[in-house]
Amino acid sequence: MPTIDIFLPSDRNRVGQLFLRDGDGRELRGPWYVCGRANDFAASEHGNPTRSPLHLYGDTPTGDYRVRGILATGGGTAYDSKTFGQSGMIVLEPVRGQAAIANKNGRQVLVIHAGTPNPADKLLYATNGSVRMYEHELRELIKAVRGQSSVTCRISETNGTVSLPVTLDPAYDQGDPPLAANQMMAGGAKLIVCAASHSAGVRHRYRIMQQVRGFADHAGYSVRMLWGITSGVSFCRHDELFDAVPGVEIENVSYEEMTAIWRCSKTSTMSHKGETLRMLQPSEEPVDRFFSWDCDTAEALGKLATGNITPLHAKISPALQAQLDGYMQAHSMQNRLGIRVRVTERATDLRKPRRVKDELDAVLSSLRRISPQMPLFIATDSEYIQEGLLSHFIDARFLPKRFEQREQTGGYVQRTDKDAMLTFVKEVSCLCACKNIINYGGFLNETSVRYKFIREPYDGLMDAVRKP
Repeated sequence: MPTIDIFLPSDRNRVGQLFLRDGDGRELRGPWYVCGRANDFAASEHGNPTRSPLHLYGDTPTGDYRVRGILATGGGTAYDSKTFGQSGMIVLEPVRGQAAIANKNGRQVLVIHAGTPNPADKLLYATNGSVRMYEHELRELIKAVRGQSSVTCRISETNGTVSLPVTLDPAYDQGDPPLAANQMMAGGAKLIVCAASHSAGVRHRYRIMQQVRGFADHAGYSVRMLWGITSGVSFCRHDELFDAVPGVEIENVSYEEMTAIWRCSKTSTMSHKGETLRMLQPSEEPVDRFFSWDCDTAEALGKLATGNITPLHAKISPALQAQLDGYMQAHSMQNRLGIRVRVTERATDLRKPRRVKDELDAVLSSLRRISPQMPLFIATDSEYIQEGLLSHFIDARFLPKRFEQREQTGGYVQRTDKDAMLTFVKEVSCLCACKNIINYGGFLNETSVRYKFIREPYDGLMDAVRKP
């Protein structure tokens, strides 16, 4: 019975060592360097500022574990190579010691993985409490234990240290336990498959993922979101618009597949990848594997989660952000006032402004009280609003778009225009980078920058925007 033997220093700022031993304790592989330190910022954000290994987001807990399995990582999986490496990850189930105590506090499993934000520097970066290895050494370890039965892992703490330090990555927050942890729970994988209607926009879909993931994190499920390539998102795939979502596997599905899912939503079951899943209703108790359709069930699941649900914000895809970086720097986006005006198309909508001239003129009248010298970034779906602002402000910037839907109050962006959707995602990134924001009608990720919002009266706005 092989054993993975890990020795971590009491000073977790230093790396430890890993050995693979046979049933008699003889060394088969190693020593290999490992990191067992948690990221300070994520630990503090999740209520564990001391990085206690007994609680979520703390350092790696010592104790005994058993290997539950090996999950694929990298391209084509839910676990990107920079975060988890390309060779796979080993999933460990707690048995005794600190591991068992931490298990009762929500750390149901531990993973051993690779990954680095900077492949060229060959450093071991802190995680959220997982064990991290170098890619080539993890590959060798996985090769050695794959197919073996009853593999155990023992993690101990020693006073000895290795000279190699652990490198911190302040931005790292991939969940504790990560999505992988929930895929190998005792008794079989617990899974929620979710989807939204054809017409559901990006904010609607991210709200569903937030609520479902919030419940899943507390109840030990993995989450798969079926992202319909439909009119609600201008027929864009998720990866065309956004980066991967931690804790959610996203699968792009065609319009025809979404139509079939919509029909199933009116029945009690649906077939997914050869498996019949129960179509959970908002009033029903969750089972181990089920389908959650649209917002009502997602909101009901969110209410079942204990504690606060972590807000989920859409992160622009690396390809789109790369297109923006030079533009944002050239126009000093961080020193501009962002103005967002979304004009709703439904005349009965209580949200304003609607496509009514008096309402549009009221918005422009209010904004024109701001000094024309104010450096501005404009994000609107209304040609009338954009031209009205450009005629007043001397230093205004905007991303070009087509206003092809003609109405009495001017041109508007077509909701099904794919180029317009790509532009909108870029606009959101620019708005969020602005010093302050005036918001009419809302936009994606607005809750993450609400502290920047400015409302009437706009007294002293020039100083507020230009102050470094």
